[in-house]
Amino acid sequence: MNRVIIFFLFVLVIASCKKEKQKPDYDSLITYETVAKTYNVNCSCTVPPITFAFYVPTGFTPNGDGSNDYWEPKSCGLDSSDYHLSIFDRTGKIIVKYNTPAKFDGRGTDGNSMAMQTLGYYIEAKDKNGEYYKFQGKFTLFL
Repeated sequence: MNRVIIFFLFVLVIASCKKEKQKPDYDSLITYETVAKTYNVNCSCTVPPITFAFYVPTGFTPNGDGSNDYWEPKSCGLDSSDYHLSIFDRTGKIIVKYNTPAKFDGRGTDGNSMAMQTLGYYIEAKDKNGEYYKFQGKFTLFL
């Protein structure tokens, strides 16, 4: 009986060692944080409610495989004429700034690819009804 238990434990240890050497599937870890708001328009005509939604990915993998290669907040009902995005590193140094909605490809101001790390973002945006929003958070650049 002891030999069976020892063999079973040995198999578990070997299996866990093989799993540790496998590269994690980072694309499956990426989710979206969502902010949504619905407006009711008071008028005598029939107008559907205007919805504002903002989706921010929690990470991306700029490895050229066609999946999550860019970090790009998505939105619905955004007035892109008044939009500001800053991306910064863990020390607070601003890496890139955008004044229009854009895709971040994981390259710093010097044009070189960045190492795997957690970055911060700060977004100021306005919806089509003229209401301003501020979003801040972090996301991960996976390799």
